[in-house]
Amino acid sequence: MVISGNLILSLGMVGALSIVRFRSAIKDPLDIVFMFWAVFVGIANGVANIKVSFTVTFIIFLIMMIIKRFPLSTKSFLLIVKCKPEVEQELIKIISNNCKKFYLKSKNVNNTQLELIFEANINNEKTLTKEILDSPGIIDANILSYSSNFLDN
Repeated sequence: MVISGNLILSLGMVGALSIVRFRSAIKDPLDIVFMFWAVFVGIANGVANIKVSFTVTFIIFLIMMIIKRFPLSTKSFLLIVKCKPEVEQELIKIISNNCKKFYLKSKNVNNTQLELIFEANINNEKTLTKEILDSPGIIDANILSYSSNFLDN
């Protein structure tokens, strides 16, 4: 819409956007939205189409605030539990009662203890840790967030 009226500007923008190369891996889809939003605002302001720039900026802002306020997915955690080998089934039952989804990522066994690492979408962290630590045979429990973005909270 912004560059549709000028053929030379359209070809120039296609050339300029084909040169853009991302130097680092983009892990969050929201980062891609920010980058293309910035490119669009730059193009719209460059062709003096300020109304379109402000309108689209306001709409994207509202959409992103709604998505941030009402997340479509839950945040994943790493759950690391050290326990005695005989309480493994009880531990899995506790985790299944307190998590929407969970996957066993690693299982380390030695003579006296078992270390299990789960990736889990936890309903309530406090309830889960209380139930795990109240269970006999549990040595240690850790919950880690492995998101690299500190703005996720």
